[in-house]
Amino acid sequence: MKKVILSAFLFASLLIQAQVFPYEFSVSTESYSDLENATVLSTEAWDDPAYLIPLGFEFEFMGSTSSNLYISPLLYGGALGFTDQFDLVQDLLIVYGSDLIDIGYNEELNLSPISVLTEGDPGFRIAKIEWKTCGFYNEVAEQMTSGNRVSFQFWIYEETGSFEIRFGSASVKQPDLVHDDGAPYIAFVDDLNLETNTPAGSWFLEGPVLNPSLNLYTDINSLQFVPNLDSDPYFGITYHFTKQISSGMANNQLKGNTWNAYPNPFKSNITFQNDEKLAGAWMLELRDMTGSILLKENIQRNLINSSLSDLPSGIYFATLSNGTDVQTIKLCKQE
Repeated sequence: MKKVILSAFLFASLLIQAQVFPYEFSVSTESYSDLENATVLSTEAWDDPAYLIPLGFEFEFMGSTSSNLYISPLLYGGALGFTDQFDLVQDLLIVYGSDLIDIGYNEELNLSPISVLTEGDPGFRIAKIEWKTCGFYNEVAEQMTSGNRVSFQFWIYEETGSFEIRFGSASVKQPDLVHDDGAPYIAFVDDLNLETNTPAGSWFLEGPVLNPSLNLYTDINSLQFVPNLDSDPYFGITYHFTKQISSGMANNQLKGNTWNAYPNPFKSNITFQNDEKLAGAWMLELRDMTGSILLKENIQRNLINSSLSDLPSGIYFATLSNGTDVQTIKLCKQE
């Protein structure tokens, strides 16, 4: 049985200062479909894959910015990094922490494709990375069977810098066999030093799959197990990580041009209001989680009341812009 390199830094003796994770975490249940017309990165059966993933736009995470990500062999298939495995310090997004393998590995067939698809208009593109019908090393390589399988996707939003983990069909009937600790872990690691096996910060999702908590661990040396979920997420579960904007403003937004939305969460009507009465025209665009535009409206005033009662419950993004300044607000529609 292989051991994930993560355990090396998890059980290293370290104490780091408390940090704030720069994303707001939320959970919802969304539709899930396999990617169509995507670029398949895996051209042969894989174990511990190492692939360069072109996003089509720049993505920033924990101070690292790149238009490419890497599937890191350091964490056995379900982790993304900004550099290849030979760089000393790495930022990591552990999308699915378990030892994954192609279910066709024993037959030398690529039956678990890893793919990428970027779609949408410039400025509003979504990069989607998919792991489809993946097996587990502990079963496929050691027992020569592939009855346990999992599919999931990682989405990155160009406009907001936010990202999601979306779970598709899964059949994990033997969690104690396929996972070292009985369930997968999801973690985000800032500046992991591979020489000292210590990160600047590490955040883990922990607890029930429908209501996990995102926890920062500082003194990992005392832990007996890797912090993880209590089971495999089931079909449709989506973990949202919405990038926080300092003082409620985007990077190119002038001080004072701050829009607010209330009530939020909302059920039917929502009001957009600016702190100051601003001259000139603004544009309001409302998008769903796929990036599709649901509403586009010109604004000539600093107070707008909109009826969104026809929308299904879920997460939406309202973008207000005037050609120079822009602000995006995350909205939550409830029944």
